[in-house]
Amino acid sequence: MSAPTDQFTETVTRAQEAVTAAVRTWTDTVLSSLSGVQALPDATAVVDRYFEIAQQVLDTQREFAHSVLAAGVLKADATPASKEG
Repeated sequence: MSAPTDQFTETVTRAQEAVTAAVRTWTDTVLSSLSGVQALPDATAVVDRYFEIAQQVLDTQREFAHSVLAAGVLKADATPASKEG
């Protein structure tokens, strides 16, 4: 990997670790305050649903980027090339 890629990967890893630590702290706090509650949502289902939604958003963004790109290509194709002489 290149140095910028390594730096990006390292930054993402550190961010994920920080978020994981924050979620653990939050979870411990919530669970201690919900000691009498019996019905918590299935964590695996929550994670799966989160990533399903994230994938739908990403797919929509990809489609939008392709449509913007296609519009730009059509415009570029329709514009006469300037002649340098």
